[in-house]
Formats: sequence, C-alpha cells, structure tokens
Amino acid sequence: MNISSDTIIGICSTILGTILGWLLNSLSNNIGKIDICISDLNSQVNYRKVFMDVNEANNMIHQHYMGSEPESIRISFTALVTNKKAISSGINSCKVYIECKNKRYDIIDMLNEGDSLNGFENLLNIEGKTTKRVLFKQTTPFWGEKDIEEKGYDIYLEYKVNGSSRIRRKLLRKVTANHQ
Repeated sequence: MNISSDTIIGICSTILGTILGWLLNSLSNNIGKIDICISDLNSQVNYRKVFMDVNEANNMIHQHYMGSEPESIRISFTALVTNKKAISSGINSCKVYIECKNKRYDIIDMLNEGDSLNGFENLLNIEGKTTKRVLFKQTTPFWGEKDIEEKGYDIYLEYKVNGSSRIRRKLLRKVTANHQ
C-alpha cells in the first residue's frame, strides 16, 4: 500500500482545519462582555431634626434646635444588563454602595419601606445575546458623614461575572457638593 504525499497533506489539512474551526468557534462564543447601562438614577438623603435639652436656671428643661443630620439614604435606578457573548453568562454578588471621603457605606434595605426592589437575583443566568432589565430601589439608615451633600459622594455598583473571584466596580454617579 503506497500513500502519496498529496493524500497525507490532504488528511493533515482536514484535521488541522477541523481543529482550527473548533478553536475559532470556541473563542467566538466566549468573546464579548457583560454591559451594564444605568438609567433613572435617583439618590435622596433624608434628614431628621436634632434637638438638645437645655436646663434653664429655674430647672425648666426645653429643647433647643441644633440643626439636622442625615437619617437615611434612598437610591433607585433601572439597570439594563446585556450579555454580548454567544453563551449564557451572568452576574452575582451585586452590591450598591456610596463612597464619601474614602469611606464606604453599603445600601442595604433595613427599613423595609414596602416598595423596595432588588432585581439583581434575576441576573445569575442571562442567555447569550440578550438583555435583562432590573429595578433597584432601597432605603438604608445612614449614620455617616453629617455633611454628605456638602462634600459630595459617589454611587457604585459592585459585582462579579459568572462567580469569578474578581470584583468589578461601576461608577453609577458622582454627586457633586451642593454650593448654596
């Protein structure tokens, strides 16, 4: 049995072409990213009045208004999350937080306002080449910086893609200081 060199080249070319096609197909399925687009972002700092008891000379106690300080912060937005890959992907471990003067304050729904929404659990599995819309609306007690609106703050979304250990951050808004 005599095999010609053309036959060997043809068989090797077919095998290499199949392997190359499989590699390119695998790469093209995994190329792409998760794109997050934020709209309708609102943040509101709620204040409470602070009083101090003052003892007068005649032993009468009355309250003296001292000003106001932050009591809670409410953040709401709509997120459009697009999986640009050809295969299913998702995000998890989503957290929204604010950063003021290099201090982090997580936005956790502790006040149970009744209208709170956190649709991030719907983003664990996003089919390839599709977009999901989620709503986020939470109010959390805030005992941080007393002059947060005068100093300004940043709102961030923190997440992981497909359960990886790498934490990604997305700046949602830079709230600049109020100059009144």
